[in-house]
Amino acid sequence: MAHTHREPDPIAERLNGDENAPRLYDRCPAAFARLEIFYYEWNSDLDESYRAWVRRIRKPISQKTGVNTTGLLEAAKEVAAIVQHELHELPSPLTPFEVHERWHWRRTYLNALIHHGGNQLAKEVEAGAAPNGEPLAICLGSTNLRERVMTVRGPITMYGYGGCGRTFPDLPFGRGRRWPRLCPKCALQRTNLKNKAIRELQRRVARSIAAHTSH
Repeated sequence: MAHTHREPDPIAERLNGDENAPRLYDRCPAAFARLEIFYYEWNSDLDESYRAWVRRIRKPISQKTGVNTTGLLEAAKEVAAIVQHELHELPSPLTPFEVHERWHWRRTYLNALIHHGGNQLAKEVEAGAAPNGEPLAICLGSTNLRERVMTVRGPITMYGYGGCGRTFPDLPFGRGRRWPRLCPKCALQRTNLKNKAIRELQRRVARSIAAHTSH
């Protein structure tokens, strides 16, 4: 039986994992460390149980309560520039390791900017940090693993739609906080799945009504 020769697939090789790759953190430790402090302080400010956990395992924070904003804007700008240049330079789709690391730091610098000066500041800083003023987002997947969808027969539960790991242009929504988690292709597929589920339920209702009235 003849063997078919296959050329190496660079994307497949990257998707096998690269946990030993250099971390983004190492590009500018001071800026990333400052955002890490914000991450734990901000979450602690939202949730007392989280604050207790942070104290128990001694995560890096700079004060007992509230969020320290000293140097936060400068750190967020530096990290935004590093992350956005990475997203523009890396082949798409990203590996799972790349998705996790870059999504985490993008979310952290955006939340830091929102905390510091609101949604508009976050959009402006990110656009200024991105090559050609065009920030990229990462297709991560639905926000919720499950969601309730209202149909003609009441609410049903649908499972979330997984992302593909590709990068795609974010949209300039101005003041609104609407950073998408799904690329246009996956968002369309997610919508189609939802519509398909609703149509199927409508057909089941119609068949049930027809069967009931025929007796």
